[in-house]
Amino acid sequence: MTIYAIADLHLSLSTNKPMDVFGEKWRDHHLKIKENWQKTITEKDIVLVAGDISWAMTFDQAKPDLDFLADLPGKKILIRGNHDYWWKKIKWMRQQIGNHFTLLQHDSIEVQPGVGIAGVRGWTIPGEPILSSSEWNLQEPSSTESDERIYNRERIRLQMAVDSLVHLINLRTRVVMMHFPPCFVSSTHQGFSDILIKGNVDICIFGHLHGKDGKRAPQGLINGVFYLFAAADANDFRPVPLPNQPF
Repeated sequence: MTIYAIADLHLSLSTNKPMDVFGEKWRDHHLKIKENWQKTITEKDIVLVAGDISWAMTFDQAKPDLDFLADLPGKKILIRGNHDYWWKKIKWMRQQIGNHFTLLQHDSIEVQPGVGIAGVRGWTIPGEPILSSSEWNLQEPSSTESDERIYNRERIRLQMAVDSLVHLINLRTRVVMMHFPPCFVSSTHQGFSDILIKGNVDICIFGHLHGKDGKRAPQGLINGVFYLFAAADANDFRPVPLPNQPF
C-alpha cells in the first residue's frame, strides 16, 4: 500500500465550467487525471484529495464528479476546498457519501497502524497576496476583517485536527492535509506552520496555488515538516506519493 496526494481536481462534469480558459494544459483535464490515476493507483493504495474537487454548487450537481472519482481505484480521503460549495454539513455529507470516500473536517483517522491523517481547509494568510481564481495570478494583499476572522477560526480548527492525532495511539507518522498553503516561501509570516511544528507533524500536503503562484509554495523539509505541494496542474495531473514510504 502506498499513500498518494492530489488537490484541485476542479471537476465540472455536470456544470458549464470549461477549464481550458485557464490554459491549454487544462483541456480535457479530467481525462488526464483518469489516465494517470489508473496507471499509478491500485485498489490497495490511499489517495488524499486536498480540496477543490468540484465546481458544483449543490450536492446533486456534484454527484457526477463524485461518481467519476469513486470509479477510480484506491481509497480516497477528501477535505473541502474554498470552491467546494456543494460540501454541506459533515454529518449529512458522510451519510450521503456512504463507503465511497472518507471525509475529514478538522479531525483525523488512522489509515494503517502508526499512520494518522488529519484534515482541515485552512484559509488565506492575512497580509499575503491572494489567488484570483479567474486569472490564476497574484492580486493585492487581502487584509479584510472577514479574511482575518476566517483565518483565526481555521487556526483553531487546525489545532483541533492536530490535537485529534494525539488520541491515535503509537503513531509513527503524522500527516496533515490542507487545501490552502500553510505558509509561503520568502515570507516572514508563520501562517499555520507553527501549529504543525509544535504538533510534531511529519508531512503537510496542500494545493490551492496555480500557475506562477506555485513558486511560492513551500516544498520539502522545513523546520521538521515535509511540505508536499499536490495541486493537480502543478504535477501534470498525477497523484504524487508521500515521502519516506513505507512509514
